[in-house]
Amino acid sequence: MSIWKEDKYNLPEEKTYQFFEQLRKTKKDLDTKVNGIIYRDSQKKYAIDIMQAIRDKRVLLVEAGVGIGKSFGYLIPIFQTLDNVDTFNKVVISTSSIALQEQLIGDINKISEMLGIDVKVNIAKGINNYACLNRIKRLEEKDDTSDEKKEALNNLVNRMEQLSSSDKEDLKDISNVVWNEVNLQSRGKCSKCSYAKGCYYLKHQNKLPNSNIIVTNHANFIKDINEDGRVTEKADMFVIDEAHQLEGNIREHNKGTLDLYDIKKTIDRVCINLDTYQRNNEVFSTEEEISYPENLKREIEQLFSAIRRNASLNFSKNKKTDDEITDCSRLPFTYTRKIRDILENILRDLDKLTREISLYERKYSVVIRTNSVRKLAEIKATFKDMARTNNSINIYWVEFYKNNKIIIDYTPKRNLGIANSMLNKKIPAVFTSGTLTDNKNSYNYFMNGINLEGNKYQTITLGASYPSPYDYENNTLMYFNPDISVPNDYNNYVIDLAIEIDKLIKATNGKALVLFTSKKCMNDCYKLLASKNYDFPLLLQSNDNVTEIKQNFQDDTDSCLFATGAFWEGVDIKGKSLSNLIITHLPFDVVDAVSQYKASRYARDTEKFSEVYIPSMLTKFTQAAGRLIRSGTDTGVISCLDPRFSKYQNLICNKTGMTNCTKDINDVIRFADEKILNTAKGRK
Repeated sequence: MSIWKEDKYNLPEEKTYQFFEQLRKTKKDLDTKVNGIIYRDSQKKYAIDIMQAIRDKRVLLVEAGVGIGKSFGYLIPIFQTLDNVDTFNKVVISTSSIALQEQLIGDINKISEMLGIDVKVNIAKGINNYACLNRIKRLEEKDDTSDEKKEALNNLVNRMEQLSSSDKEDLKDISNVVWNEVNLQSRGKCSKCSYAKGCYYLKHQNKLPNSNIIVTNHANFIKDINEDGRVTEKADMFVIDEAHQLEGNIREHNKGTLDLYDIKKTIDRVCINLDTYQRNNEVFSTEEEISYPENLKREIEQLFSAIRRNASLNFSKNKKTDDEITDCSRLPFTYTRKIRDILENILRDLDKLTREISLYERKYSVVIRTNSVRKLAEIKATFKDMARTNNSINIYWVEFYKNNKIIIDYTPKRNLGIANSMLNKKIPAVFTSGTLTDNKNSYNYFMNGINLEGNKYQTITLGASYPSPYDYENNTLMYFNPDISVPNDYNNYVIDLAIEIDKLIKATNGKALVLFTSKKCMNDCYKLLASKNYDFPLLLQSNDNVTEIKQNFQDDTDSCLFATGAFWEGVDIKGKSLSNLIITHLPFDVVDAVSQYKASRYARDTEKFSEVYIPSMLTKFTQAAGRLIRSGTDTGVISCLDPRFSKYQNLICNKTGMTNCTKDINDVIRFADEKILNTAKGRK
């Protein structure tokens, strides 16, 4: 039976449709499992949408809520197509993290066994995830290598030999200190290395061209498709899972940096090289005096100082007047007359320096190709673009560090490249996530973020948005307190937060994840509550304990974890360990240059929030809310302790599907007794 009007790949029958029909016929209730798969009607529709995109070689954007089973939904039609179409041999799947890559590999192996379809599957990561035999040998031979480090190296080598792998994921017990000294830095000379024959990384890379399915991550995918193409070459289909993170990965890949120390060092090296060339050949400067490099360095120092002051003033102004946006160290700056004047002086003196190089090259018919000269050209081009102010091709911002140090970062205003590179291949491509649509149930925010334009290369289909099948109405309760202090009154705000958190974690006897947007606020709240005598442990996330603290939280089902950053999404904690999710602050975008640029494209403030800040906030909030219910039997309370919640309540509830709301803490206690602790009759 074929359900298609047009057979682009001329399949004899639609096995994807038949597969889900078989599941449906065995369905007794929502949680009936067949061969490890839970039947969902929405998953069947999702899979058929993807099969249609494959058959018609279209680009598909499709949203699938928590519990739909995205990976199985797109893998089933992929497997069926690989098994039935001779011209369809290679699929590249990209997801947001290495952890999800490993999870996908497990799903692929499971489906392969279940369907009886053999496929060659491989994982592709960045080179720094693999150990280098050459670097290991050099470290072993160093005279100052400590006994402790040598022992760690021996353990590393033994593990690599046992596992026939140099993948960091397989060598989890190796310390980061050692790993940073032995991992691959560049693969440009790998094939000529004396250890090439035994190199596990090269052996792995050689398998990629013959793979049917390659699972990579967004950072590696972007680098590959824009540069060497080892992973993406000859692909017959792309799947971009967790696609809502793609824009951030693209911007990170395209980001450039201006560091004062590095710029001055580059100028010094160029001048030293130039002076050496001139003296060796008895060539004298064409300039009246040779002092302009020092002038240039002073001018660049002045620029950084002016930008530092300007960004600090903007930060203070925004912090006081705009309560919709949280603070951050990534700060935009405006172009004052002083900044413009300094930039003009810098460009004038850079021109002098580059003229010196050109004059020498013309006189002696040589080309000076040192790294410092090439870097100087890049610096000059960046300053020239910066001087264009509003007409620049890049967005510029400032990163503040300790000791008042700043770095100027930049990224293209429009994320050109990745979408075009994908679409011009004219192969099926699927962008999918649980959070692709915005507050208007449109894909516009996502498409604008990655510069995805339809009809230029191939047809783009805006698919359905499939909501989560979980029973949020009965299994979740959303709590908020509109009377909590505003963040501007920081001390009282933290005290109010701690009081509310105390009530909530007691109601569920721990089992809570408390999410913050600020590390300072997280640490301050933790300090206020850490001295209390709870019947469960309080855990605190730090920069270097994410993996360990997650495992501790999972293992101790009554614990309470204070966290930020990585715990807002991608964390899968099933069962009672996470029954109480507390969001302390609505995750609006920070005041940074990227969000400001996006907002600047709209004339009215209402449009800026509706088209930029609200869609981003909803994505982050929904991703966080998705940590709470991970199965059909999970129950839990989600709380938002931001006084602005009431303003956005309808949008948040509609987006998350969690419409059962209350302002009464007693409702939370009753819900916890009945649904989480199962002590409804026991508590008085």
